[in-house]
Amino acid sequence: MDDKGEWRPPQEWPEDDPPIPGWTRQDSGRWAAPVVVEPEPETRWNTRTVATATDPEPDRLPVLHPTASRIRQRSDERRGWLTVVGALGAAAGLLIAALVLISQAGAADEAETAAPPTVVFAAETEADLQAERIAAAANAPAVASARLDGLPAVVAEPSVAFEPATWVDSATGCQTTAERVLIAQSSTEVGFADGGECVVERGSWADRWLGSSITRASNAVVEPLVPVAIAHVSGGAEWDDDTRQRYVADLAHPASLHIVRAGSGHNPADLAPDGWKPARQSRWCAYAVDWVTIKHRWQLGVTDTERVALEDMLATCDADESLGADPSSVPVNVVASPEIGYVRR
Repeated sequence: MDDKGEWRPPQEWPEDDPPIPGWTRQDSGRWAAPVVVEPEPETRWNTRTVATATDPEPDRLPVLHPTASRIRQRSDERRGWLTVVGALGAAAGLLIAALVLISQAGAADEAETAAPPTVVFAAETEADLQAERIAAAANAPAVASARLDGLPAVVAEPSVAFEPATWVDSATGCQTTAERVLIAQSSTEVGFADGGECVVERGSWADRWLGSSITRASNAVVEPLVPVAIAHVSGGAEWDDDTRQRYVADLAHPASLHIVRAGSGHNPADLAPDGWKPARQSRWCAYAVDWVTIKHRWQLGVTDTERVALEDMLATCDADESLGADPSSVPVNVVASPEIGYVRR
């Protein structure tokens, strides 16, 4: 078709101006219609194919591919949200920790203002208990020296005559105080003479001052370490009868009552350390420590000569031959001081 709507074969078309735009003249002189090239359809690759084909690292998507770009964008968004959530979680953890510290600080302040608890030693084993005794015994001479300095001075003549009948054991039951001491201080299980549990017949005891062992109760004597006659002239003359009876039956403190061999000649005249000492000098330290402990416990005084003798005995505690304070007579728990009643005159 030419521009007038009339059909003309290509051979009759003008040489340089074809009636149909886009036609081209070939070398043969004929006109040829333009070649139409169909566009290739868009190829949609999946994410894994694109990533594997274009990037050696599967986690990185090619930036130029539109599908991979969108996936990369979503991944970045998820990472951003996870970062925000993690930061919020960390902040919450710090806030909780701060609140816990504030609560603990408040509890500590309340504990400081509250009354201090009473500490009671509780040994898990006998070995633990013995370790506590040994530690207490190592410090006992220093404690005794300090207590001796604080004991009041007394004279040897009491204002009231000594009456032994007012210093008796008033314990009730079939076991006397002596039987209870024998049971408590025996290193083996005791045997009873009557087949019951009243009169102790046998056991294993030590005379600490002689260093000998005792196996039959008939050979053992239980008496106050500080004789009642010395307690009487040291302040006990003013005590009422109830206090005197509790003194001779003081089972609470391990140094109050001791066991000696009958007929051994242990302090036969009931004298203070300025008149009698154990024959074994290695035991002077233990004897002086226990003596001062009982005088302090029962608020008794000492004479001037007695004080000097005790100071000399305590000075031997650091000697190489000294056995030191006796762990068995040093309590590891706090022993309550006795209540002392006085007679009004």
